[in-house]
Amino acid sequence: MLNPLKDMQTYKRDHGRYGIIGESPRMLEAFSIIPRVASVDDPILIVGESGTGKEKIAKAIHQESGRSPFVAINCGAFNESTLESELFGYARGAFTGALNDKKGVFESAYDGNIFLDEILAMSPKMQTDLLRVLQENEYRRVGDTAIMKTNARVIAAASGNIDEAVAKGTFAEALFYRLAVFPIELPPLRERGNDILLLARYMCSKYCQKYNKPPVSIDDQASNLLQNGYHWPGNVRELETVMRRVVLHEAE
Repeated sequence: MLNPLKDMQTYKRDHGRYGIIGESPRMLEAFSIIPRVASVDDPILIVGESGTGKEKIAKAIHQESGRSPFVAINCGAFNESTLESELFGYARGAFTGALNDKKGVFESAYDGNIFLDEILAMSPKMQTDLLRVLQENEYRRVGDTAIMKTNARVIAAASGNIDEAVAKGTFAEALFYRLAVFPIELPPLRERGNDILLLARYMCSKYCQKYNKPPVSIDDQASNLLQNGYHWPGNVRELETVMRRVVLHEAE
């Protein structure tokens, strides 16, 4: 049986790096890169399937960097014009409804880290604009002629096959090479071995505590099913949803 509070502390202490549970070789390799890249100004590219923890790694880099603030943008959540305004801001009168100047992320996060998730969703124009920022540390607000400067560092993430996107011409090769100065590849959960059980136990403890439920044990049969009986296409995010349901179901 698990002691929720005690086990949460134990897993964080013994198996956690930067608040991320894991001890598989590929995760340890990813953890080892974080302090090496945190203090540099060059962009960082994190690749891995959806749900593997790319934003957690980005936040860990931010925590080690001494920069502030941390701003996350999901590039796939905006169309081209809206993403342009979000990143670079706009000048009053740039378009209908632009009643005042608006700061973009590169201005508001001037000395910070900007996490650009789902970078493959960027349009060709936005890829070109981003490349200019990375090369020159400058940009223009939408509808403005003045050149703005930024000191922000970009941490980009891709869930799809970015090499394939470059080969097909849907992602700019020049931007890829500029982003991939320090690449970090996160493995899918199915390739993390015993990490699956570490995560499952930690999540059980977490949700037992959150919902004030009695401890939930994971027996040998359940352990084997978790590790060998399923592909986990949704990775850590899917496992967490499953373990939350387990805690709530067992407590009924």
